[in-house]
Amino acid sequence: MRTSVQITKQFQEEYLQMAKRNVLIVEDIRSAEKELYKKSQRWVQSIAVAARAGIHVSETLKSYNDKFENIDVSNIQRVCVALQQFGEIVYNFVQVLDQLQLDLDQCLCESLRSFIDEELSIAINGPKLDSIKITTPTTNPKLSQSVAITQMAINKFEIESLKQFTHSFEAFENLTDGMFTLHMYKESYEFAKKEEEQLENVFEDNLNTEMSLYRNYFGISIKRLLEEENRMNAQIPMGLEKALKYLYSNGLDKEGLFRISSTPDKLNFMKIKFLAINYCNEDPYLVANLVKTFFKEIPGNLIPKSSIPYFLGWYDSLKQLEKNSEPEDINKQDEKQLAIKINADLPLSIPLENYTCLKYLVALLYELSKNPKSKMTPSTISTCISPSIFYCDPSLKNEKLLEYNLKINQIFSFIISHTPVVFPSAKRCFTSRQKSIFLQNPDSTDSSDSQPSCHSSSSQPPPSQFITESPRTLSTTILIDKKAKEKKKEKKSKMSPLQNQGSIMEKNIPGLQEQPSSTPRFKSPRFFGKRGTLFESSRLSLM
Repeated sequence: MRTSVQITKQFQEEYLQMAKRNVLIVEDIRSAEKELYKKSQRWVQSIAVAARAGIHVSETLKSYNDKFENIDVSNIQRVCVALQQFGEIVYNFVQVLDQLQLDLDQCLCESLRSFIDEELSIAINGPKLDSIKITTPTTNPKLSQSVAITQMAINKFEIESLKQFTHSFEAFENLTDGMFTLHMYKESYEFAKKEEEQLENVFEDNLNTEMSLYRNYFGISIKRLLEEENRMNAQIPMGLEKALKYLYSNGLDKEGLFRISSTPDKLNFMKIKFLAINYCNEDPYLVANLVKTFFKEIPGNLIPKSSIPYFLGWYDSLKQLEKNSEPEDINKQDEKQLAIKINADLPLSIPLENYTCLKYLVALLYELSKNPKSKMTPSTISTCISPSIFYCDPSLKNEKLLEYNLKINQIFSFIISHTPVVFPSAKRCFTSRQKSIFLQNPDSTDSSDSQPSCHSSSSQPPPSQFITESPRTLSTTILIDKKAKEKKKEKKSKMSPLQNQGSIMEKNIPGLQEQPSSTPRFKSPRFFGKRGTLFESSRLSLM
């Protein structure tokens, strides 16, 4: 058995070993505390950097809010650059906080966690702290409390940071809404600027336009309009001509032309300047409604009351063809014969000026029905146009009115479908020609170019390109040409032989007439004579 002295000695050795180990633990704690202090300093510096960045962010937000409150949006590029800088600041601030959180997790929290674990293990498993205090220098008794306070401060900083971020993102959302509003203002400004430019152009055109063109053009008979414009019955009024030419050039591919209506305000405004419109960028639908209104307000209608029996008779003939055979089996030759009959009777049924206007209108409608983009068939076009050009008895009501409209629509649709037969010259209505058709070969006239004529933007109405010369004007021109030729023959017979020789030389020398000399030809009467003719003949011989 061991004695008590041996046991005491053994216990003292174990106690000394435990004390030495406690001293080593305390030294480790002190070194860890020093490292923790250094890391805490670096962390505090990072917090200061983040705080300064947060202050800069808040100041930037405040300045932007002031800008938007003062509506200082004159320079959009400057605002966009400021927004880009603000985004970079927010991005850097987020990176600093992310790095701060990583440093907190890797450096500070892990060290504190290991430090607390070692402290708890010493308190639970190791000797009492009193023995340590006796054998070792004094340690900080409030270390655990300081660690807890530090953790609470960290949590508080995280909460405040989240609040600051929430406020920053709310401000950024407000800024985004402001930029969207600014974009809407910018679009409105650009639209208003375009409208202002168009109004300025229209105002300049109006200044350059003669005031005589601003006159009432609706509700007047076609014959009176032609007399006021010094046009013949084979022509159409200038305002109607310009409108139809514009629709031919710019409206054949518009879907629903003559079907889509326009507002009354626009129609009334365009009616005042119907003759003065230069037709550069006008709405084709508005122009089509103007044409419909023009025909609708013609006194007695374009197809007057006296012409309605002709159309109803042609409708009966068409129904007779359909009655004798199925609609799919109708002979094309029979339809052509009916169209030829309409061609022969139509000029006798309506006045000449009305017939010319109808021909131009039907020529346009025929081209419109052939264009697949318009989605307008002859039947649809007839439904839209017939009420504006045909006379309708006011006493017709209910079923009789529907029956009358059905008959008129069907026969007018038939006329549109057979325009080349009903109006053989309709293909020349919208083609540009340099000469009158009386001065051309009929065969070459039929095969003339079918390019749409160009519209002049000048205020003065250009001469019509559609209309032919009158026979009286043509005969006068021919008589004048004959008299001029006779005078030339008499003059040549009175010339001397030298003069005749000079004229013959002038004809034979190529390029002589195309390259005129700067030397005078001495054709004045005072130079006629022996001396002048010799000089002229000698000059020609040198040439």
